[in-house]
Amino acid sequence: MKIDKILVSVLQRRFKSITEEMSIVLEKTTRSPILCEAKDFVTGLYDRKGKMLEQTENLPILSFSLGPYFLQYPF
Repeated sequence: MKIDKILVSVLQRRFKSITEEMSIVLEKTTRSPILCEAKDFVTGLYDRKGKMLEQTENLPILSFSLGPYFLQYPF
């Protein structure tokens, strides 16, 4: 199977844009100073098997906290 490098690049940037937009919305709608000022959260996209596609870089250590959820409750 041949991989289209341009399509991969476009999808990678689109996923990054989605997670950044999720982060901005969370910052603008929260009333918590921990989330708003300290950015103590992470947004990310996962596929239906629980594999991470993209995440924000606010606090990357939190990004793997959803992994056990996907293993316990598969779609």
